[in-house]
Amino acid sequence: MGDTQTGRITAAGLKERLGAVFDEIFALGRKAGRDEGYREGIAEGARVERERLAAVLAQAPPREGAPVGQPARDGVTGGAEAAQKVLAAEAAKATGAISKITKVLAAETAKAAGRLFEGKDDKGRRPLPASEDCGDLEAAVLGLPVEERCRADWDREPGLRSEFATLEAYVAFTRQREAGNTRI
Repeated sequence: MGDTQTGRITAAGLKERLGAVFDEIFALGRKAGRDEGYREGIAEGARVERERLAAVLAQAPPREGAPVGQPARDGVTGGAEAAQKVLAAEAAKATGAISKITKVLAAETAKAAGRLFEGKDDKGRRPLPASEDCGDLEAAVLGLPVEERCRADWDREPGLRSEFATLEAYVAFTRQREAGNTRI
């Protein structure tokens, strides 16, 4: 360290002694910096995770069973990715519903077509006769009794069912109209 025999500290000894002190101070500073950095990193990571979780949960539709549980717990998925997953799940549900409706509609259409080919509808009524040349439909319909014409109109036009309470009311109105007793 120094010249102990003469009691003097040489420059080399001073440099060696100061170097050891500096190394010790530097090591303590590094340790303190690592410890402080670790605490700050933990605090920052917790803040970022809270923000990520809030963003993911904000994507949940306002109903139960939304598909955000897994993205919220995985620790990786962000708000934008969660929104994409929610939209994909909702689209799949809508596609499934449309598929079911399409299948039901196809089945009902097949039933109705089968009844037409049998010559009767589901209430046992015979449909209007079809004209081969499809000429003047109104002329063909006018040749039928008023009850049959009204029945055909009633079955074909849903607006009539909302305008008149019953088929009988529509028949009575049609009779009055054809007799010239209405202003329509």
